[in-house]
Amino acid sequence: MKRRSKSSDPCLARTLYRIALNPKVPPVYFGAEAEEGICPGGRAWCGMTTPPSTIKYFVSTGKPDFMGRAAEYLKPDPGAAERLSAAPGKITFRSKYINTAGWDQLEDDQEVSSFVLIGNAESIKNLGGLVQYAFETS
Repeated sequence: MKRRSKSSDPCLARTLYRIALNPKVPPVYFGAEAEEGICPGGRAWCGMTTPPSTIKYFVSTGKPDFMGRAAEYLKPDPGAAERLSAAPGKITFRSKYINTAGWDQLEDDQEVSSFVLIGNAESIKNLGGLVQYAFETS
C-alpha cells in the first residue's frame, strides 16, 4: 500500500474522520495495487475491487461461519447491505492514486475529484437546505 503514514487506520472512513478532526494528521494516499492495509469495503467503495460476497454479513448482522459472527451492524440485514452496494452501480478507480487530505492541506492548483463533508447534523441539514433552495430558485 502506498501511503504516507504507516500508522493510518485500515478503515478508510475512520482515516477520513481523523484527518477532518485533526489538522496534524498527514494526508494518506494509496494506489490500486493496495491489497493490504485498507479494509475490503474501502477498496470496493473506491473501485479497486468488487465487494466480497461476505461483506453483506459484516456490515449487517454477522454470520456464524464468517469471522465468528463479527459485524459492524450498519445495516439491519444482509439484504439491505446488498441493496446499498448495488445502488451506485459500478464504481471505477479514477486514477493511479487516491489522496485523502484535509481541505487546508491541498495546494492551490491541486485537482479535486470529490470531497467528503463531515459535520454535525444541523450543519449538514443546513447545507442540504441551501442546495435545495438554489435548485428551486434557478
